[in-house]
Amino acid sequence: MTVQGDIEEDARPSDGLTRSTIYLVASCLLLYMLSTFLRNSVGVIAPDVSRELDLNATELSRLVSFFFLSFALCQIPVGVLVDVFGPRRVILGSLAVMLAGCAVFATGTTYVQLAVGRLIIGMGCSSFLMAPLAVYAHRFSPSRFSTMIGIQMGGGMVGMLAATAPLASAAATYGWRSVFWAAAIAGLVVFLAIALSMKDEAPRQPRKKDKIGKLLRSSFAGLGQVIRMPGFAPVMAMQVITVGPSSVILGLWGGPWLHDIYGMELVERGNTLLANGALAALGTFLWGMSDRRFKSYRKPILIGSSVTFLFLLALTFTKIPRGILPFFLAGLGFFGAFGPLVFAYSRSLFPKEYVARGLTLMNTAQIGGVFLHQAMTGYLIDFYEPVMTESGPEYPLQAYQLVFGLLAAEAAIAFLFYWRAREVYPKG
Repeated sequence: MTVQGDIEEDARPSDGLTRSTIYLVASCLLLYMLSTFLRNSVGVIAPDVSRELDLNATELSRLVSFFFLSFALCQIPVGVLVDVFGPRRVILGSLAVMLAGCAVFATGTTYVQLAVGRLIIGMGCSSFLMAPLAVYAHRFSPSRFSTMIGIQMGGGMVGMLAATAPLASAAATYGWRSVFWAAAIAGLVVFLAIALSMKDEAPRQPRKKDKIGKLLRSSFAGLGQVIRMPGFAPVMAMQVITVGPSSVILGLWGGPWLHDIYGMELVERGNTLLANGALAALGTFLWGMSDRRFKSYRKPILIGSSVTFLFLLALTFTKIPRGILPFFLAGLGFFGAFGPLVFAYSRSLFPKEYVARGLTLMNTAQIGGVFLHQAMTGYLIDFYEPVMTESGPEYPLQAYQLVFGLLAAEAAIAFLFYWRAREVYPKG
């Protein structure tokens, strides 16, 4: 995939903020907002979906995780398609697939139909981060790439915020299915914005169709070379857990946890999770720029991961008092938002000829990690018998603490792996 490092020799990336560049970045931000909204869109409404379809914890976790399964599986093919056809065509095609997925999910009345909808939505959103990064690699100088990652990921977190209180309010008023019709309408607006803002992007010279298979084989072969590179294992361990806590808490079990343990209804759940999403969005911006202050990628990554571990440890062994819960979740969201630094570290770790494949593999690992987290944590919660109530099954605190304990253990292991990582921050 053409990301930072695979720029043609005659390219002249710059940092100039022309009007067309501002429109382009704004369109890419809207695109990623859709992705972050849809990936987290079931968390706050999970108790309502479970009650309507009579799902247990394992079934619910699998349903939510299907988005990330198809998303991860599409990363390498999407990278090849971007190389062959360019980001604009791939993004517009992906948006069309996403619209179809939203329609399937909004109209689904069975578990299978909703699962198919999540799979299609994940396929559609699979290009919404890496394709814009390919555009930024051509538009901006290498010294600004880390900042642009932070802007793209931090701005996209607004979509994650929309999946908390605003989603809860809309679902309480109009029903949760209407939310996905609204997402489809938003997708049409973004489709038009991308089509207009990228119309001046230099089109790629389409390669012959028979070269796509060769590119796929080359991409998979290159991934093997990336895996064998020195320093790969520590950063991969950290990459897998960068979105684990947010995907499990905000994207899946936060809503049921607040409902079962604190008795919160839909709107209150959304308002409480909003604190986590808001500080995660702010943190993504700030962590993305923190490397300049520290003159290091490694130091802020170690700080963010170690403090995240402490928050998860507290969730594992205590019931956080209701009065401080929003502040606690805000802190967890902020310190866990160091993902842009891991991408930037990865970019500096790999030689130029391997940067594209390295970043694609890192993104695949991250999203694949989310799939495993969401798919497997349902089994952990189902170790405990739920109490049947009028609002559906309710699980005990120990069930959720088992999940938090898994996240804490992973964070500790990733920290220990990454402690050995060498500093790769560019000098000068």
